[in-house]
Amino acid sequence: MVEKKGADFEARVAQLLKSSTGYKNVREQQHICGKNVDLIFEKQWTPRKYRTIAVECKDWKHGVDRQAVREIYFDYKPLFDQKEIDELWIVTPNPAAPTVQEHVDGFDGIEIFHIKELEQDIIDFSLYATHLRDRFTNDSLSKYYIPSRLENSASLLHSAILVWLASSPVKPIAIWAGYGMGKTSYASFLASQLAADFLSDAAGRIPILIPLGDFYTAPRLDGLFANILTKDNGVHGYNFNTFWNLHEAGRFVIILDGFDEMKHAMTRSEFIAISKEIRKLCLPNSRVLLLGRPDAIVSGEEHNILIKGTRTIADLEISDNMASDFDELRLDFFSEPEYREFLSKYIDCYYVEDDKREFISSRLEQVSKLKLNDLIKRPVQARMLAQILLNPKNSLESVSKYDLYEMFIEDCFTREEEKHERRKTSRSLRRRFMQDLAWWLWAVRRTRTFTVNDIPLSLANRYVAGDGDAVGQLRELLVGSIVEEKSIGSLLTEKDAGTFYFPHLSFTEFLVAEYVVERDLSADEIGLLAKSFDVEIKGFVESYKKRDGLSKLYSDLRTYSGDIPWYFIASLSESRTVQANVEFFKSQTKRDVFWSFAVEFLVLLENSPNLAFRRSAQLMRPNDPTSTAIVVQLLLKTALEKPSMRSSAMTELYGGVFRNINLDKLANTVRHPFPKFEIGGDVEDFLVFLLEATAIDHNKRAFNADLAELFRISLRAPRSIIDEQEYAPTPMSVKWDEICQLLRPTESRKVLSWLEAARDGAVFDKRESPKQRATSRPRFI
Repeated sequence: MVEKKGADFEARVAQLLKSSTGYKNVREQQHICGKNVDLIFEKQWTPRKYRTIAVECKDWKHGVDRQAVREIYFDYKPLFDQKEIDELWIVTPNPAAPTVQEHVDGFDGIEIFHIKELEQDIIDFSLYATHLRDRFTNDSLSKYYIPSRLENSASLLHSAILVWLASSPVKPIAIWAGYGMGKTSYASFLASQLAADFLSDAAGRIPILIPLGDFYTAPRLDGLFANILTKDNGVHGYNFNTFWNLHEAGRFVIILDGFDEMKHAMTRSEFIAISKEIRKLCLPNSRVLLLGRPDAIVSGEEHNILIKGTRTIADLEISDNMASDFDELRLDFFSEPEYREFLSKYIDCYYVEDDKREFISSRLEQVSKLKLNDLIKRPVQARMLAQILLNPKNSLESVSKYDLYEMFIEDCFTREEEKHERRKTSRSLRRRFMQDLAWWLWAVRRTRTFTVNDIPLSLANRYVAGDGDAVGQLRELLVGSIVEEKSIGSLLTEKDAGTFYFPHLSFTEFLVAEYVVERDLSADEIGLLAKSFDVEIKGFVESYKKRDGLSKLYSDLRTYSGDIPWYFIASLSESRTVQANVEFFKSQTKRDVFWSFAVEFLVLLENSPNLAFRRSAQLMRPNDPTSTAIVVQLLLKTALEKPSMRSSAMTELYGGVFRNINLDKLANTVRHPFPKFEIGGDVEDFLVFLLEATAIDHNKRAFNADLAELFRISLRAPRSIIDEQEYAPTPMSVKWDEICQLLRPTESRKVLSWLEAARDGAVFDKRESPKQRATSRPRFI
């Protein structure tokens, strides 16, 4: 076991030397002048001269003492005498005692290193670590930073991370939290703390902080680290092979911050690629920390790919076998004591008047009276409120989340207008430009970063004079919308080489909400909005002050005929204005705009469910496949999610089916078994397709089906609701007699006759054998 341990240590030293470009001709286990040399290599001494260095690796439990040093030296003395070596390095896993180091200094040509010193000679992280340490400590953030807590817990995130760092073995960790919850602040804090530890003790793990939001597509690992570690304040002697050897040895804490910011710009294939690259980092002795918003993971499949390393293909779960699962932690919102401490520290940091103590006390009292707990529970919102509180002229009588962003942006413009040159562009034009820019980034470009040259002409031409420098005018609009980088009140920040970005996704979302409420949206824009509409955009639209934003979007639906996600329809049905029109909806006898009706259906469902069902069935028409498909989806979705309404919804659905179907065509459906039958634009084909998934129970005079299966079938229509909800099998039964009560007498008689004929086998294709009939659809019990 001791020999294996020593061999492993020797292999680690050899790997380090071989990975460095500064060491040449590294050879292991050489026999020279009767001496077995662990390692020997050449190191450039002058432009034309190399020194030959032998390495003795000593992984001894009690370390190397002075007697051992003497024995090693005299063992190698023949090699010195014969000019076979110029130096001898003794490498140990731990620092030598001071007396041993002093003893070594008495010999010419011999040095003793512990392996961390050797690492630093090969690849020096000290400048980078100093940068990480000072970046946080020199930032004002360090003066008002409040440690994050774990969700539903009094435990601090940092305490959990310290335990994780000290334990072994451990899994990688993913920290999830919504926007503005302090993830990036914690990443900066942790990197600073670890960097300080490393600079005081080289044996400590080295923090590597990777801001993923700086990368627009999925990078390779070697490019990712080279980009970060070779910049200013970078790593002397960096090369990826050496870096990876140290990573395998457990020398780093890799902090991957802003996964959601990178994910926003990624295609599915890029998501799979970056997930694979991240999981490559998760080695047995590594410490890998991933931070991001949970809504960056849009499906269970994506969660499994990134967090578990598994993909499902043909119902088979396939593992990448790269690493263990991530442990997942979630952050909690600020408690009242925490946000009060934050506000106090923030104001204390920036308020410069003599009455600082009294002013802070007065402002905190005002905040308490307004009961703003829900509005400032996120650090980013508490920070905005603190910026508002800094100005004694700002009133806090009525503040909402929307107000916080509104006041913050207006304050940005006010600051900019203090600069004479910025007054040439009106505030309204500047704001409209920012709304257009936010919409383009969020809905079209789908990334946070851009350069002036990236802005499309269709957007730029609205704001630049044709006879001027277009790029210069756009740059002025951008710079005029910001304060200096990292200054109080900055909304847009100018990054390196003319790259711009919104410093936080929530600002983009606020301006997008303004855009969709204040503009007349085209059908294409409605489609883009509907498919990316999320809880954050919805929150800002709901809070819009000048009108009911959700009602405005409901009105826009009249021009749209594409697919729409269920969440968008359900959100619009929560509009106060739309809900107030419920009596008008009840009086309507005809409805041709199917998506508007889908919203109205949900409103009616809460007030007059039976009327909602009847109105929906009326939209099932032989000449309108789109409305028919959407009505079927609405009724099935209701039946799945509201068990108390299930019977009524499904009775109405089957009634609508039989009102719009030719029973002669139904009788021939046995010629088109279910797996081969495709939904087209024909209403009857669509309805027959649903019936083929229905079993007929003649004994109980009922239809039996799985609602989840029917719903999945209905979503295959050419125009449909987008719904990724996975439903468990949900069996249901609907009595014939209840369906027939909804039909005209002639329709009812035809349906019952068809069912009786089906019982006798009369509807089957006469060319089928009895065995074929027994397995054909319709199915009978």
